Amino acid sequence: MRPAPRPIKQRRLERFLEKRFGASIADRAAAAAVAHIILRLVRKHPWIAADLVIAGLGRGGSVGLREIAKDLRAKLHERRAIEPMLLEAREQRATDAPREHPAR
Repeated sequence: MRPAPRPIKQRRLERFLEKRFGASIADRAAAAAVAHIILRLVRKHPWIAADLVIAGLGRGGSVGLREIAKDLRAKLHERRAIEPMLLEAREQRATDAPREHPAR
């Protein structure tokens, strides 16, 4: 007896995940399993799936904002470290005697 064919959407998602994340046989099998789990969850428990998506997006957003803030603080710290050297260079140029350009 032959098993019933899988729905087209499930096969597409499995193929996409296999191509994207399937470098080896084990990876392709894991990708197919994850696709099956996700589709089954969405079909049987759409409210739980929506809740998980919202929670995942919220977590991703908070981590992303934290990383952006960390990067901005690092750049600000670099700028504060460089600013005194720039000020010294400007002061040095201002105190240097102006050079006379030779007449042409």
